[in-house]
Amino acid sequence: ALVAAPFTVEAIDFTGDYADPKHPNCLRQVQVLDGKKATVSGTDGTPGCPPDGSGRAWSLAGSVNKDTILVDFSPKGGPANLLGKWEPEPVPGIRWPDGNLWSSKVA
Repeated sequence: ALVAAPFTVEAIDFTGDYADPKHPNCLRQVQVLDGKKATVSGTDGTPGCPPDGSGRAWSLAGSVNKDTILVDFSPKGGPANLLGKWEPEPVPGIRWPDGNLWSSKVA
């Protein structure tokens, strides 16, 4: 008898630069260390940033599990445990619970 293999989700490397439509021109960067821990950093404007991406800098801790990333946004006034999910298409990026998509800047 054939045994069906369980469906497995491949681990996504979230490392890279992203564009956040809620904060135009502001920086969004994810750096994954050891495959599990993540640093999410960026800049904020009011709400957008100048074309050079400058603004109020921030850096947050997160963790990666397969195709999701859990980030503590509380240091910058957001939710403590926000779970983003990798969305491969039509535009690759991180989809957040509020529907916002950080689109990957990697071509």
